[in-house]
Amino acid sequence: MKRIIITNNPLLKPLYGNLNKNKFTFSVLSEIACVEAINKNEFDLALISPLIYASINSKEDIKILPTKMLVLEDFTKTVAINIRQNKESLSKIFFHTSNEFIIVATKLVLCERFNIVPELTNNLEEADIIVNYGDRIENCLEVNLSEDWYDTFEVPLVMGFWVFKDDEDYNSENYKDIIELVSSFANSNLESKKDHSEDYQRYGKEYWEWKKDFLDALEKIFDVLYYYGYAHNIVDAKLLSNE
Repeated sequence: MKRIIITNNPLLKPLYGNLNKNKFTFSVLSEIACVEAINKNEFDLALISPLIYASINSKEDIKILPTKMLVLEDFTKTVAINIRQNKESLSKIFFHTSNEFIIVATKLVLCERFNIVPELTNNLEEADIIVNYGDRIENCLEVNLSEDWYDTFEVPLVMGFWVFKDDEDYNSENYKDIIELVSSFANSNLESKKDHSEDYQRYGKEYWEWKKDFLDALEKIFDVLYYYGYAHNIVDAKLLSNE
């Protein structure tokens, strides 16, 4: 197992901060490039978003690993949607990220919750809405992406998870080794859960470890992506089996 691809979401860096570059070949790619690499079978392990998983052509041999991941439940100080005040219209949006899943999640929240469908702009100065990684901007109303996602779709926002190419070389005896290997990629001080409630007096948690409930959360996110046209088919989440 040598080829590892990783989506370009900086929030996921703690999940591979311990990855040994001398033992593995890994690439941090755009979501589109991740989909292309997976479709071409040019990987062994991948750290991906729900959007990537929903966009893969064939998922028969692509299995989700119940191990380290990132899930945002309600309020978290991660991604902020900053809306400039005293604007006649909210027609242009600027992203401090090139990660497609964050962009799509933001668009869905703005459309569904606020009936806003802004155009993308590369000009920060002309933007009415600015999306960044939790940094407060003066004279802006701050909307928390994970909180409003949770309020809108009633499901936690799964940001990233590991998948494995289940081929003829895999058997149940390898299961524990694969899970332990992927877990070893994460930062050694990474906690399984971070509670934001005490710091901000608002309910919210970051989860960095798999829970059974997250399979249902993924299925619901896949349904949302399909409903809004970001997935061509209804997607079933498939876990790697240990049997």
